[in-house]
Amino acid sequence: MFARAREKARTASCQSNMKQVALAYIMYAQDYDERLPSMRTPGPSGTLYWYDLIYPYTKSSQIIARPSLDSWLGYGCSYPNLMVDTGAPRGAFLGGIEFPAQALMIGETERDNKATMEWFYTLKVWPLQNGSFAAPYANQGIPIPGRHNGGSNVAFCDGHVKWISTSTLKDNTWSGWAQQPAAMQ
Repeated sequence: MFARAREKARTASCQSNMKQVALAYIMYAQDYDERLPSMRTPGPSGTLYWYDLIYPYTKSSQIIARPSLDSWLGYGCSYPNLMVDTGAPRGAFLGGIEFPAQALMIGETERDNKATMEWFYTLKVWPLQNGSFAAPYANQGIPIPGRHNGGSNVAFCDGHVKWISTSTLKDNTWSGWAQQPAAMQ
């Protein structure tokens, strides 16, 4: 019983952290002509990842550390954002996301450290924005795990965060760029 209560507390803490990350994503977009942070982009001293790009808005690396993991990180940005556009500014155009309240933006991943964590993929995410998404990428990705009582916390493009059961998230099969809402029965 205490273990279940402890996990519920971790789930709530994770949701709070993820909400701050989602708000940082949206603040970044407001400052960069409605472009969400890309998964990674070239920087003056090497590659900058999405968590580097939002750091000025969070001023904390602690919100990215998941309470139920002992390691550094277990969040990822939506994988299709990796391939959106090929030039600056990179990242999905927030205004072009047809159903932001149903488009997944941040999720928990199977990866759990800074060196390997970057992205996840889901059933339906964002409409194509001036880019392509061809093989071999169509069959790759890190599925969202069920780390919290058979489900995961996810943040949506409108900024809200909620727990979703693993069965609702389905099997994370690649389905291409979405023009319709994510399957959230």
